[in-house]
Amino acid sequence: MERTVPGRNDDHMRCGVRDCAADGYTYRRFGPLSSVECNNLGLTNLGAFLVQEMMRKHMLVEVGHMSALAVNHTLDIAEAFDYPGVVSGHTGFFDVSHGQAGHEGNLTGAQVERVRHLGGMVGVLTRLGNLHEISTWRGGGATVIEHQCGNTAETWAQAYLYAIEKMEHAPVAFGSDFNGFNGLPGPRFGREQCPGGGPYGTSPRQALRYPFKARAAADRLMSRSLIGTRTYDINTDGLAHVGMLPDFIADLESFSLNASDLEPLLKSAEGYIRLWERALAVHVPPP
Repeated sequence: MERTVPGRNDDHMRCGVRDCAADGYTYRRFGPLSSVECNNLGLTNLGAFLVQEMMRKHMLVEVGHMSALAVNHTLDIAEAFDYPGVVSGHTGFFDVSHGQAGHEGNLTGAQVERVRHLGGMVGVLTRLGNLHEISTWRGGGATVIEHQCGNTAETWAQAYLYAIEKMEHAPVAFGSDFNGFNGLPGPRFGREQCPGGGPYGTSPRQALRYPFKARAAADRLMSRSLIGTRTYDINTDGLAHVGMLPDFIADLESFSLNASDLEPLLKSAEGYIRLWERALAVHVPPP
């Protein structure tokens, strides 16, 4: 029997905002001090048609940059057909975000679990927030890294550790978003240490030693990145360019992420291919 997804009444989709303080969001305040602004638009009937047609054609549906209402409606459609091909390629997570980082662009715990149940994937955004915006993730029995150095690899580690726990160690990707607007994790040492806040002049944790073994390249030894006459060091430059992703992963390992912690990241490319293969096997009827 073919299933259909009921459309939403477009008459209720008005331009503007809704008060989402009751949902726990903290950004951004408007009107009364107790009010928080979220997008009041979800998927229109045409949008729902498009999403189901994408699934019928075995496309992967990216929910990044959608409103919370649109994300939930997209997940409703995917769940109606047991369609695994839903991804959030570069996201933060509501449960570790506060202040200006506590917005609907980050996935809630319930949304992450829905993606996992479908068999989809998430990618952790590179630049997540400052020291006071991202909290230390203390999962059940998992690795804990105290967040002491804002907008660095330490910051990213909080969201990543949260993601692998919520995804039950299924593949979790690196959502680089290298577009020049969002920003990248800064250094943990040197003159620009902890650009998102933290104690200047004290080494937060052990620095990465060069050359290092690159886990993503069969433990090949890698030295500092050299571009022209400029030498880059993850310790004092942070994630300065895309070629330093191996340095970034090694830096995560240098302050206590172990092989088990890193496995979901290192198998994420293969996981994405397997996800698409599962999506190809699902029959979705025409909208």
